[in-house]
Amino acid sequence: MDPIVNMELVVENVKALRGRSRTTPYHPEGNAQCERFNRTLHNLLKSLSPDRKKHWPKYLPELVFSYNVSQNSTTGYSPYYLLFGRSPKLPIDFLLGTNQTDETDQSLDEWIIAHQNRLRYAYEKAGEQTKDRAEYRKTVHDVKRFNPEICVDDKVYIRNRGVHGRNKIQDTLLNQRTFWTGPVARYRGVSFAF
Repeated sequence: MDPIVNMELVVENVKALRGRSRTTPYHPEGNAQCERFNRTLHNLLKSLSPDRKKHWPKYLPELVFSYNVSQNSTTGYSPYYLLFGRSPKLPIDFLLGTNQTDETDQSLDEWIIAHQNRLRYAYEKAGEQTKDRAEYRKTVHDVKRFNPEICVDDKVYIRNRGVHGRNKIQDTLLNQRTFWTGPVARYRGVSFAF
């Protein structure tokens, strides 16, 4: 195939995919999976030292790699294993002499079949584990749920959801934020602060 024609097909496919989005504009909550990963990445960014936080984009590859090779509590497998069908070979494994040996006694066809079986088994187990964790989270949520009836003139506290904007990854102690405001009295649907 002509390289120019091949490039035109790639450009055409990219243009076709570029305008598609699974969420509506200004409503990112519609893509829960992406937002959940953003929360995890945000927590990883908060773990950086204060001087490294100033240059956080420089440390993104290391943080994403550490996420990819860590075992996920929901699936029971690391994203790396679910994608490649094996654990990563890390420098520390070579230093400690615990590096994994490849099955060199197998033919290529045997290795591919074994690899496919490993991936199929991992996907099945990850799916089962995900369902079990979802049921567990639902039961814990239902037990902890507290929904008292609030009447007019009851004094309540309102939760402050925290700092928004560019200071989100700063240390919590440096923000000196309060988590609750109040007490607040509710009078016919309107709140009045004291």
